[in-house]
Order: sequence, then C-alpha cells, then structure tokens
Amino acid sequence: MRTTVILDDDIYARLVSTAVGRYGSAKNLSRALNALLARVFEEESLPESMFGAWRGEKGLNTAGLREEGEPH
Repeated sequence: MRTTVILDDDIYARLVSTAVGRYGSAKNLSRALNALLARVFEEESLPESMFGAWRGEKGLNTAGLREEGEPH
C-alpha cells in the first residue's frame, strides 16, 4: 500500500541512515520503516512481566528475586 507520511527531519535522517546501513541504499527506506514498525508493534503486544521488566528484554535473571528461605 502506498501512502504519504510526514516525518520530522531528524527522524528522516535516522531512517535513511538505518536503510543505508542495513540494506545498502536509501532506496530501501520503506523496507527499513516497515521493519522498525513491525518491531514496535510486536513489542507492544508483549505483556510486561510481573517483576516489572521491560518488554522484550532478553535474558532476565530472576533467580535472585526470591528471599532466602522463602518456599519455592
């Protein structure tokens, strides 16, 4: 689908930089934008943990959260 989106200048510059870095050309601007938006929407659908961890955080170690002597 084609549409027009108005971006702030600094956001546009970062998006162009991302497109060039990941895909080799600013011609892949739509590809970069789609990948970034897909990641944002995916993270929004993840629930926060009961420990208040950030969404999408990898490798959270919860082993030390239990008090010593507390039943499992």
